[in-house]
Parts: sequence; structure tokens; C-alpha cells
Amino acid sequence: MFLAFIASIIFITYANDCSIEDMYFKGDKTVILGELYSAECGSLKECYLLIFFENEFFHKHIIIKKRATTKENISLTCQVLFPSGSKDLVLEIEVLYPPQNFSCIPKKMQVLEGDYLEFSAKISSNPHSDIVLKGPNNVNYLPTKFDVEGELYKAMFKINASLNMTGSYTCAAIWKYNNSITTSNIVNIDVLYPPDRIFSIV
Repeated sequence: MFLAFIASIIFITYANDCSIEDMYFKGDKTVILGELYSAECGSLKECYLLIFFENEFFHKHIIIKKRATTKENISLTCQVLFPSGSKDLVLEIEVLYPPQNFSCIPKKMQVLEGDYLEFSAKISSNPHSDIVLKGPNNVNYLPTKFDVEGELYKAMFKINASLNMTGSYTCAAIWKYNNSITTSNIVNIDVLYPPDRIFSIV
């Protein structure tokens, strides 16, 4: 993951009874894209502190509330300065986002009976989404192959075609964060058979 937002917070202490063990930096561990995240830094003890954050000074502690505007993770750093040295306190916030750029494409719109019906699907989300292929008669097919490239999840379906597989197909993505379902466009597939095939009618 790339770090899109990096903020530095500088603590300046003038009291001898404050130490690095007294400092805290806490906040959200995850945030959904577009929503607010919060963090707080300060000291567990009463001592005089100046906190520098985004070109402003704050006294004793600071509460941060911001909106996650990009898909990249957020990194916040508190730098505590003492006469004897400094210490960095880091808070990482993971940005979650629902399925995006979902596509589900068949290799062919018409397939001969006995050949393979093939679909390729891809989707971007964090955390990853599981993809199933939904066919006629409420039959679900699992991927025969899948691949993960960063935040992009790819799934491939390869199914032996029979006549009862003619009909409408769509891919469904199940987001692992809350099990919400996103569906792709509907594709109609025809399974063809040779003209010399003989059917018996009872």
C-alpha cells in the first residue's frame, strides 16, 4: 500500500516529570473511503506540552478528525522531542473501500455443446471480494482460477457447456468487509448443438 497522507506532530516538553512512556497516540485502525477517521495524541501526565500539527500549535493534546479521500492508507506520526533525543510514534490507518470497476466478460457469446463456457471477471476492493458466476436455474459457479494483483482481484471461469446452460449470466462480488453483494452486467449465452442431433420425444 502507498502512503498518501503523512502528517508530522511535534511534542515539545518543558517539564522534567514527563517521559516518552507517558505519551500516547491512539485512533482508528480502519476507515471506509469517504468517511471520517479520528486520532488523539497527548500525555498521560499533567505537564506542559506544545503540539505542532499542520502548521498550528496546540496545548497538551490534540484530537484529529479528517475524512479519508483516497484509497491509499494513512500514516500519522507524532514526534516527541526531549533534551536527550526524540521518539516517533506512528499510527497507521487502513482505508477500506467497496467493490469498484467490476467487469465480467464472456470469451464467446455462443458456445457449442461439449465445449467450454469461459468468463473472465475483475474487481477492485479492500478487503478483497469473492466472485461467483450466477447462471440459469439459480446455479452458482466458483472460479476455476484466480489471481491477485495488488488491490485488483481477477477470476476465471471455465465450465463444460451443456444445452441446459443456455440463458442469462452475471457475476456477483461479495465484499468481505460486510458481505454486501455487487452484481455485474447481465450476459445472454447460447449453447448450440449440431444439426444432425436427434431428440426423442416422449
